[in-house]
Amino acid sequence: MDRGFLGFESGPLHRLRGRERVLIAGAGGGFDVLSGLPIALSLLERGQQVILANLTFTAVTRTAAVEVGPGVFEARADSGGAQRYFPEQHLAEWLGGRSMSR
Repeated sequence: MDRGFLGFESGPLHRLRGRERVLIAGAGGGFDVLSGLPIALSLLERGQQVILANLTFTAVTRTAAVEVGPGVFEARADSGGAQRYFPEQHLAEWLGGRSMSR
């Protein structure tokens, strides 16, 4: 087994070895993609590019999130708005603008 971020050990990390880009996606309202962070950070440590995606429950059209494709929005630290429930924006704040690529 591979040891990743903070000694996190996981079969998925082993199976993802050698992949250039990895998509980590959630489909439950925002906080499920957060549970993929240990894997994402481990992959980043190895120099792999990580893309985080999520099916949100937030009314993103009522935020400052930028629509980058039909029904696809980029949540950034400055994507706040009238929505108090916006876990993707909170994640972007926590990441502090750090790139999820090598």
